[in-house]
Amino acid sequence: MASMAKRGIAGAALGAQVCYFAEKWGKGRFSAVSLSRGILKLSVRSSAVAQDLSMQEEELVEYLNTKLEKNVVKRIRIINIS
Repeated sequence: MASMAKRGIAGAALGAQVCYFAEKWGKGRFSAVSLSRGILKLSVRSSAVAQDLSMQEEELVEYLNTKLEKNVVKRIRIINIS
């Protein structure tokens, strides 16, 4: 069984990978902040982008899980920092 430290490092690496792919998909529209318990937190600067993202949530989640070849991301949470 993996130790807590190893799972923590693996979790951090997975989170970084998810954030990388999310930002690549977003093409500069948002910043990926973190992944925790299957929820990807995204930071946007406008409510228009937030609305657009909420309509594309399913597409983004499917893209990320396909890239990772496993169901890691369950949903997204959008934070508007405008």
